[in-house]
Amino acid sequence: MGLPEGLSQHLSSLFSNEIEAEIRAQLERLLRSRQFSASDRQTRLLRYLVEETLAGRGAGLKESVVGVEVFGKAIDYDPKTDSTVRSEVVKLRARLAEYYGSENAAADPWEVRVPKGAYAPQFERRQVTPLSPEPPASVEKSSRRWMMVAAVGVMVAAVLLFLRVGGIAKERRSLAVLPFRFLNANPEHDYLGVGLADALITRLTNQQKIIIRPTSRVLPYGKSDPVKAGRDLKTDYVLEGTVRTESGRLRLNVQLIDTSNGTPMWGATFDENLTDLLRVEDSLSRQVAEALQTHLSAAERDRVGVPLTTAPEALRLYLRGRYHYTRFTEQGARQALDLFRQAVKLDARFAHAWAASAEVILNWCTYHWNPSMLPEARAAAQHAVELDPASAEARVSLGIVKWFHDWDWAGAELEFRKAIELNPSYPHAFDWYGQYLSQMGRYTESRRYFARAIELDPDDLVVRVNLGLVSFYEGKYEQAAREQDAVLASDPSYLPALHEAARSWDLAGQSAKARAYLERSMAMEDLPWVRLLIARTYANGGDAATAREKLSAVLNDTTRYVSPAMVAMVYDALGDKERGLDQLEKAVAERSSWVTFFRVDPSFRKLREHPRFHQIASKAGL
Repeated sequence: MGLPEGLSQHLSSLFSNEIEAEIRAQLERLLRSRQFSASDRQTRLLRYLVEETLAGRGAGLKESVVGVEVFGKAIDYDPKTDSTVRSEVVKLRARLAEYYGSENAAADPWEVRVPKGAYAPQFERRQVTPLSPEPPASVEKSSRRWMMVAAVGVMVAAVLLFLRVGGIAKERRSLAVLPFRFLNANPEHDYLGVGLADALITRLTNQQKIIIRPTSRVLPYGKSDPVKAGRDLKTDYVLEGTVRTESGRLRLNVQLIDTSNGTPMWGATFDENLTDLLRVEDSLSRQVAEALQTHLSAAERDRVGVPLTTAPEALRLYLRGRYHYTRFTEQGARQALDLFRQAVKLDARFAHAWAASAEVILNWCTYHWNPSMLPEARAAAQHAVELDPASAEARVSLGIVKWFHDWDWAGAELEFRKAIELNPSYPHAFDWYGQYLSQMGRYTESRRYFARAIELDPDDLVVRVNLGLVSFYEGKYEQAAREQDAVLASDPSYLPALHEAARSWDLAGQSAKARAYLERSMAMEDLPWVRLLIARTYANGGDAATAREKLSAVLNDTTRYVSPAMVAMVYDALGDKERGLDQLEKAVAERSSWVTFFRVDPSFRKLREHPRFHQIASKAGL
């Protein structure tokens, strides 16, 4: 008898629900064990094999594929003469056998095996007991029987799930908190509409049952019809409200709306002194959590109820800082950083203000600020994690610091995975981990994490730009350019997509077309980074004289920071390897974030051919 209609189409999704969650938890237990925690190669190998199998790609796990994806072998390497993969898989089987033979595994519900002659792991529920004794079988028969047990387990779970919910139902709901609209113009308090909404978003991300759209996504909808905004943002619910300030008091009206039918589900009014923002923010967060209580566990409601700070003035500074940060300008970023610094002076235990400080520095140091500020970001992120170890935002910031500044590749990966474990609904954790994986050359994995980030936030353009960069790193330049063009079809003025489309078209042999994209960007914002990209288009187009002229203009402007690694990209295009390598030396010396791009970015492809390049890269642990 066949499965109920629709069920067979969704069997693979079960691995992303109950069973997949259990197997992933088992994987993490294995990786934390003594047998695996000290071996980066074995950790990467086991994680890759399990992830690929859970994603339904176990049949494609071959020695040549594993060699390229896990151990960084060249595409054309010959497994017949290079036994790395076979040797590591033998070690892997031995480590798994040792782990499951220890007392530490006694209570583990799942066993993970990699059978001989294969690379796809098998998963068995350890509590399963045969209905009747069976005579000893050959290894092959035992392996087949084990696969059947696992398959039957999946089938049973599938049918039970189907019957329990009456079909494949959506388990997690989504919510957009729109910036609150001001009813009276008051420049002194204009930060409150965005600030209060942003603070609420921050607190609501401390749960896993409801997907919360990040502040960056809801900002354009502050004056939109809330139901239309919710539908555009593809959310089940939308929270909207109005703010009025008068005679030292604040009046906030909010309502939670079901996007499907436009029906208000809950509403509240807050009327407090402006000096008592702490009470408004705290009460708003608690009441929204209660309104969503059918979707949240008691522990999650308690977590949402934890106030950001107990210092009213620190909260006011933080709200103002978040408002300025959402302007996405350099001046706004500097104002935000100053306000976050003031906030933590008033409340040294304000974890979110520490995390926000790190976030500002990390985002702006890559392209615009001197990396000498990165140690401050590290200290802020570390302090945020110490104060709130369960904060996914803080974990992501610390992961970026370990990656961009410390070049602690393994440590960065652990932080990103911890952030995802803490909050599987936080799209930025999946996006940053996807970026990390792509720079490590683990392209298949990176695409999977970008896809998850897009699933959580379907309209986040930056994730789509980062996904397009994977094709760029792989050398598929025209494909990468068209992926960026697809982003620009949604927003023609989106600067990151303009820059990456230009870089891709330039390497695809269409330098004049690339320059047209960059000129569009310059019309919106004059950046040294873009001027260097324009110089590259002239170099790649055969006009070395103009390229050098454009490069000199940037180097002679001492008022604005530019990473030596960006300068090296121009020298790479000019074929001036010695000057390019000199710039890479400077980039390593100043610990530029761009050093992390050395491994895969094709903008350094000519420099990578020089023996000196490898000496430079080794200083960064590449």
